[in-house]
Amino acid sequence: MGGITAYELMSYDKAGSVMYVYDLAVQNIHQRSGIGSRLVSELLVDCRQKGIKELFVQAEEADAHAVQFYQKLGGESFKTRQFHFNL
Repeated sequence: MGGITAYELMSYDKAGSVMYVYDLAVQNIHQRSGIGSRLVSELLVDCRQKGIKELFVQAEEADAHAVQFYQKLGGESFKTRQFHFNL
């Protein structure tokens, strides 16, 4: 049905760590049924229990569905640049 992959990353510029959502996916037939929202909600609960104060996720501007989804959940958008290195 769906799944979420997130990594806890140590922060070197401040105390503690942050959580990075690497992947969130819900099968097409199950989308818009609340599964993605519940996955993020559970991850936020886990972060709070661990004392993690920040969770971040990347969404490409062209992926309007993802951008709207994270905005609906209360996420705040920041303008950043992402750099890729082809190896």
